[in-house]
Amino acid sequence: MIYAGYSDWYIAKRLGYSSLKELHRMYGHVFTQMQAEADTKLRVSSGQEYLGKKGTK
Repeated sequence: MIYAGYSDWYIAKRLGYSSLKELHRMYGHVFTQMQAEADTKLRVSSGQEYLGKKGTK
């Protein structure tokens, strides 16, 4: 469900977690990996103007 793009709140409810904290404790590494992949896509699509360059705001 994570890789399919469902929200973490939806996933937590479907899997029976009582909080997002529990879900992130168990699957945090996956969310972190997906965020890194999204950051890479943004860098590529924006010509690296917004992320990853030091000294820019």
